[in-house]
Amino acid sequence: MKSEELRIWGLEPFSIFKFQLLIVLLCAVLLSSCELFDNDDIRKPTKEELDKQFAAHWNKPEYQTARTADAETYLTAEEKEIFYYLNLVRLNPPLFAKTYAEAYKGQSGWTNGYAWDERKKSLIEELLEMQPLGLIYPDRTLYESAKCFAEQGGALGLTGHDRSKTTCDKIHHAEVCSYGGNQNGLTNVMSYLIDAGENNAALGHRRILLDERYDRMGAAIQPHKNYKHVNVCNFFRR
Repeated sequence: MKSEELRIWGLEPFSIFKFQLLIVLLCAVLLSSCELFDNDDIRKPTKEELDKQFAAHWNKPEYQTARTADAETYLTAEEKEIFYYLNLVRLNPPLFAKTYAEAYKGQSGWTNGYAWDERKKSLIEELLEMQPLGLIYPDRTLYESAKCFAEQGGALGLTGHDRSKTTCDKIHHAEVCSYGGNQNGLTNVMSYLIDAGENNAALGHRRILLDERYDRMGAAIQPHKNYKHVNVCNFFRR
């Protein structure tokens, strides 16, 4: 572009140079920010890394009882994991606090949500003071109910616990639901226990998972229209 044309637009050649330099600097800053985000994301340990890190604590005979769902052929590996990690919490709350809860940083690629740090801290404090609870066992009828709601609710893009738009019966005493792409057992259990969110001040999900009255559960993971996956866990008390 010639100097005369630049002046028509109110720009001098040197101004164009400074503008181009500014664009380059902005791009560099943006790339740096993306790199920082990625690096922070990488620093979040995976479930497999945490399992390896704490194997010496949990791979003991007394904790193998946590695998109450391993023999259930109708459950996926991820659904079986929900029973395993939840039972680890209930078998030894203080040890779970010092291992998985302390080291857990959140989901890779997802924001942690409102009051996440504060509620993680309160969870650890609570677990450190808790006594062991009874194990949670799989129940096929509860599973079918949870799967029905996860399937139909996911297809409709529903959130929450209202089943009126589905054909699924309510047979449970308590229910928790989570949404997102990373649906392994540890992610789900930690999400419920931390219970971040502006509408979760009463920590209802945490209260359910740590209620000694519950001893049976159905857990189902299905695709979700808006959030990729949904997990529904239905509980029945003794």
